[in-house]
Amino acid sequence: MIIKNCKMPLKIDMLEALMRRLPPGHAKQPAIIADIKKIKAGYNGEYRVFQSLIALPEKEYLLFHDLRLIGSPFPFQIDILILTSSFLLILEVKTWLVKSFSTMPSINLSVLIQMEIPKLLMIPYCK
Repeated sequence: MIIKNCKMPLKIDMLEALMRRLPPGHAKQPAIIADIKKIKAGYNGEYRVFQSLIALPEKEYLLFHDLRLIGSPFPFQIDILILTSSFLLILEVKTWLVKSFSTMPSINLSVLIQMEIPKLLMIPYCK
C-alpha cells in the first residue's frame, strides 16, 4: 500500500519560477539550470524505482517516498522506505548518466547515446 506517493520535488518549481524572473543572460542561470537538471534526474530515477515497487502486494508492504525524518540532532531523508511486518528496507537511489559514443563509418554516422540509469543502495534492517 502506498502511504507517501512519489511526487515532483517542490524545489524544481521554485527554481523554474526563479528562472522565469531572472533577466536573460543573468550570471546565475547556468548554475540554476544545472541544479534543475540534477534534481530532475534524481527524481526520475526514484520515480522509476517506485513505479516498479507498486507491483508488490498491497496488504503486505507499505511504501513511502521521500521520507524526511526529523527530531534528532541530525535530520535525514530516505528516498524510498519499504515497511513490512518482518522487516524494513531503506532504498537510496542514485541516477547515473551513462554516455556512449558510437561511430559507423560505412554510413558516415556518429551517435551519442545518453541514458539515465537508477542505481540502488539497499540498507536492510531486520528484527
